[in-house]
Amino acid sequence: MPGQDQTDVRRRRLASAWLLLAFLGVAPSTRGEARGQDAPLATWKGDEGEAVRLSADRVQTWAEGGSSWVLLEDQAEIVQGDVSLRADRAVVRIDREARSGGTTYRLDLYVEGKVRDPGDPGSTFPEVRTRLSTRDTIRVDTRAPGGRHELPRAPAGLPLLARAFPKTSAAEVPKKP
Repeated sequence: MPGQDQTDVRRRRLASAWLLLAFLGVAPSTRGEARGQDAPLATWKGDEGEAVRLSADRVQTWAEGGSSWVLLEDQAEIVQGDVSLRADRAVVRIDREARSGGTTYRLDLYVEGKVRDPGDPGSTFPEVRTRLSTRDTIRVDTRAPGGRHELPRAPAGLPLLARAFPKTSAAEVPKKP
């Protein structure tokens, strides 16, 4: 595009690809067999000062145990600033922390099903765990009309939720430091 510096776009994509390569170098033996709690932990980090956008074709939200929960199904995407993850589905637990400098939101993510980084569209992973923080907003979007549903409680018997936070119900998931 005339007048736009393409170097920054390439640099962001290259940095994103390097983060995924670094992740692969740390946990290559867990790529194929991990399920749920054993999913590799990605070191993917966005800028805490940037907003987080969670989107998918279908989204379910609920509150339980002092946390907000988001289930993203069908073309899930998590974006913070210049970095993003895409996958078939994801579960996100959001905890709010009041601090003297304002509110910080901590997002614990379990992402599964062809997890990929748009900066490196050739590489996919069966599942990934990661954590994000933001002092800005969290936006939840759906791409399909009527695709967002607010639930009174966690969906019962949902295998994805059991894999994301095994051996506990959503309300019993331990908080991470």
